[in-house]
Amino acid sequence: MRNLIAAISLCLACAGMAQAEELVIASNEAPPYVSSKPEDSFLTELFQEIGKEMGVTFVFKFMPWKRCTTALDTAEAWGAVPYIRTPEREQQYLFSDSVYSRKMKFFYYSRDGKKLDVDFNDLRDLRKYRIGGVDGFWYIKLFSDAGITLDLGINLERNFEKLQARRFDLAIADENVGQHLINKRFTSEGGGRFLSVEKAFDINATYLMVSRRYRNTEQLLRQFNKALHNVKKNGAFKRIAATHGLPLTD
Repeated sequence: MRNLIAAISLCLACAGMAQAEELVIASNEAPPYVSSKPEDSFLTELFQEIGKEMGVTFVFKFMPWKRCTTALDTAEAWGAVPYIRTPEREQQYLFSDSVYSRKMKFFYYSRDGKKLDVDFNDLRDLRKYRIGGVDGFWYIKLFSDAGITLDLGINLERNFEKLQARRFDLAIADENVGQHLINKRFTSEGGGRFLSVEKAFDINATYLMVSRRYRNTEQLLRQFNKALHNVKKNGAFKRIAATHGLPLTD
């Protein structure tokens, strides 16, 4: 009888596992926040914890940033991370509660190691600089409205290479992503080094951006927000962030 009960319990457990819904999350390489390499991916580990709370499995698919929004439009993916809320995006997509906050900074390359004095109160004060950004990012319209045409690259690594080659003066990057890239990819050569302007040009919250066309999307989003709140409350959020060297605020 015990063996029969154990067998039935195992079958029920397996059935429950088989029924766990898979939710596709679209993203791109932005370590240490998110990456196909687990050791450089805070968000994939965080979403594992959130998935346990929700009873679902998150599957991350990596693609160019512009392709991420297309995946939401076609319901190929339920969500995309990490994204900033903008009025334009709010018309097309749903957003979770804030996942974490981050600072956006200007990085530059100094051949002699000296700091660059970049003083600004408004983006229009930066018109004299050549500035690089990543194609498809939320800040493009902000700079366009300020009369600044960004030199857009396919990714941040390429922009930092251009920065080092003096193709432009400043490159826009999340503070943690930029520093991680410098530590992993670039070394000091001939006394030169990458630095960042002390003043952040923007401090904003990041979110899970969700497709409006996905089945049961609003119900899933409510479950996600509840699970996100739980992992922040039980300490899992801070533990995972610390593992990836991120001094994040929620």
